[in-house]
Order: sequence, then structure tokens, then C-alpha cells
Amino acid sequence: MKKKGIAITVSVAAALAAVLAGVYVYGSGHLRVSVNGFDMTGQSAAQIAERFADDFNAVSVELDEDGKAQLTGTMPDYGYSVDQNDIESQVSKQLSAQTGSFVKNVQAIAKGVTINVSLSKEFDENTFDSFVTGSSFSTERVAATPGSVQFDDSTGKFTVTEATAGNTIDDEKLQKYVQKQIDSAIEGGNLEDSMKIDLPDSVYTDADVTSDNEELKKEADAYNAYAGSSVTYTFGSATETVNVDTFQSWLTYDDSTGTVSLDDSQLDAYVVGLASKYDTQYKARTFTSSRTGQPVTIEASRNEYGYTIDQSSEEAQLKSDILSGTAVTREPVYISQNDYGNPYYLGRNGTDDLNGTYVEVDITAQHVWFYKNGSLVIDSDCVTGNESAGHGTTTGAFPLAFKKSPSTLTGSQNGYQVDVQYWMPFYEGEGLHDAWWRSSFGGTIHQTNGSHGCVNLPSSVAQTIYDNIDVGTAILVYKES
Repeated sequence: MKKKGIAITVSVAAALAAVLAGVYVYGSGHLRVSVNGFDMTGQSAAQIAERFADDFNAVSVELDEDGKAQLTGTMPDYGYSVDQNDIESQVSKQLSAQTGSFVKNVQAIAKGVTINVSLSKEFDENTFDSFVTGSSFSTERVAATPGSVQFDDSTGKFTVTEATAGNTIDDEKLQKYVQKQIDSAIEGGNLEDSMKIDLPDSVYTDADVTSDNEELKKEADAYNAYAGSSVTYTFGSATETVNVDTFQSWLTYDDSTGTVSLDDSQLDAYVVGLASKYDTQYKARTFTSSRTGQPVTIEASRNEYGYTIDQSSEEAQLKSDILSGTAVTREPVYISQNDYGNPYYLGRNGTDDLNGTYVEVDITAQHVWFYKNGSLVIDSDCVTGNESAGHGTTTGAFPLAFKKSPSTLTGSQNGYQVDVQYWMPFYEGEGLHDAWWRSSFGGTIHQTNGSHGCVNLPSSVAQTIYDNIDVGTAILVYKES
């Protein structure tokens, strides 16, 4: 888009035009005196200097753009003035010098005094810069837009948009040009009633914007190779999808190699957000007590059951999936295995990682409930760790580490050994198991005759849980008042 230039119109009184062409006159009494060629008889040096200043200040400067006046002001508005004292001094000195010789030269008295003075221009840059700015113009400014690759939501593809020119003014260039034109007119004695000066396109910040559309097309084509990529994360029945709508801003193009890569910082930010939303391990966990129907909260530091996304591994996998150009459905990469190769979780539905399957151990009530898929499988009294001996069962949420039948349990401190048929450990040697040697469960047995930390169960109850429980099932152990 080609723009028309800005014009400066300088209007000046005819008298000042004549002055700079060389004509003013000074006189005293009957003595005829000319200043720069014009008759100024009867006026003092101060009056002549004042007239020079008044005529100079009367000059008006108008800035036009596309034939429309945008800014008008006098020379003082633009920061210009003349040194009135210097003009007065020039007139006085030349008058004294010439009239001193009149006594010897009567003929010179008849001819009068001829004086030539020069204008001493003064310039206030701050005034000029404040007045001459593009922001003072009434025409709306439009910035240029270079050609670029944009994603089209309606088509799901990357396309090339054409470059467009703008008309934003560069104040520094504008001021430099305007000042040069005014200075040239003053110094060259070319001030006229109307003078138009066309500004070049260089005063605009972005008058001409071009783009290499062929290169942009290559970039768009390179991006479109991945426009069909998607990763659908599954969290049970809940899903989260990453597609081109999500990752379009992550794509970067190397025009030297013609290859596409992903912005690691944005990729990282997405995975961090995914983990913040869906991680469940080491976050405070609240569930409903089977005994009281009231909420029970297990603090974050005691919640060892749940899902934790392996962020570095997931970022690498997500990057690979996107750059494969295909659609993928999968779970996130989790930190998933304990020392036995078993998971820290069982199943989930969105952020609900119990999903109706867990074992609940109420130490206060000395009772156990086992739920599977939302249904109660069995519940029973139990005996937990001996509190008087300092062997109380550890509270928290834990995944079932493994299960073994039969198994021999060995005390780490006193070296005791006991054979059990159903062993289901969940935390550092503590677990659910049958206690065939006990004839009763529940009540206050645990206070003085409890276990070494395990949850003792009647044999039939232990068998039912063992036969129906899967490794990774949540074991929720808590005390209620």
C-alpha cells in the first residue's frame, strides 16, 4: 500500500519575506536610513528589532497529510525565535559607525545610512519535539503486519496470511525532516506565504512490509504435517485430549533445515498442569467413614496411595506422540511400581482413584470394611497394633504391596516367627492377615494385647479379602474420635 506524503505549508508576512531577501529601513529625524534595503526612517534600533521579531513569530507552519491539515502552529510553537537583542545591537553599532563620518562627508548625509543586519535564530528542541509528533495528527494510525503463518480454527490447518502496510509515524524521523525543512527555508531566505514540502515514506515506521510467502508456505506445510496429531489421555472413563488446538503455539520452525520442533517450556507447562489436576498421591485425601458417615481426611504426607505422573518421562512421550503425526490414546506415564514391581494404585475414574474399591480400617472401632466396585464384600471386627507396647498400626492411605499364601511372618526386632495363610502387606511390614490363634476380635484387645502393627482378622474374613483383592488396592487406616 503506497502512502501519500505529508506536506508542510509555511506562511510568512510579505514583510519578513522581504527582510530575508534584504530590505528594512531605519531613520532618525531627517536622516534617511535603510535597514537591509527597506526604509525604516524615524524608528529606533529597539523598534526595528521588535519588528523583526514580530514578523518572524507571525510565520505559521501547517503539517498536511494526504491533503488534510493535521497540525498548525506559529514559529514559537515549533520552538523557533530570533535574538531581538542581537538585532538591536547590530543596528546601533552600524548607525554609530556610519553617522560618525557625516561631519567630514556632507554628501553622505544626503544619501542617508544603509545598514545590513542578520537574523540570529534560536531553537528550543524540547518545545519542537513536544509539538511535532505523530500522536498530534487526527488520522488513525495502523501498524503494518508482516506475513505470517496462522492456525485456522475452521479448517484445522495452518495457512499463510499476507503482509499489510501501515502508516505509523516514526516521531524521530518526522521531527528530523520537519526541522531540516524549516531551517533550510530560514537560512536560505526562502520563506514564502505558502510553501509545501512532501515528506518521504521514510518518516513511517513500517511503510513497506514484505514477506517471503514461499518460505511461509513451506513453514505452514511443515506444521500441517502434525495437524492431525493427538494424544487422548485416559483416567478411567474420564479423558483429556491434546490436539493441534492445544499444541499449535508449541510448534517452532527452523527455516534453515525445514524442520519442526516443540517448545519445551510450553510442553513442560502443560504436563505440570496435567499432573496438578490428576495426581492423587501425597495429596490430602477425604472419604466417608463407614461407621459414622462423616468425612475422614488423611493428610498429604500419609497418603502413599495414588497416581503420580512421571513428568520428565511424560514430556518425552508426549513430544514423541505429537511429532509422530498420529492419534494416540493412552494413560499418562506414571511413577507406578513399588519394589515388588506392583503399582501404587489400582484404578481410577477421573480424579477419584478409589473408584469404589478399598479396604477401610477404623482403629478406633477395631473394624474393617472391604469394598469392591462400590459394593461391600465383607466387614469384620479386627485387632490392630498393641498401643501400650508402642506398636500401634500406622495410619494413612497405602497401596496393597503384594499378597502371598501361605507366608511366614518374622519380627524384625524380637525375631518371632508365625505362619499365616493369607498375607497382604501394605506398609513396612504391616499388613492384613489371618490370626488363627485368636478367639476374639474387636473391643479393646488392641490396647494391651494387640499385634506388632498388623491388622489381625478372623481366618474366614482374611480368606475372603485375599480371594477378592487385587495388588494396588487402597488400604485406608485411620483413627476416629
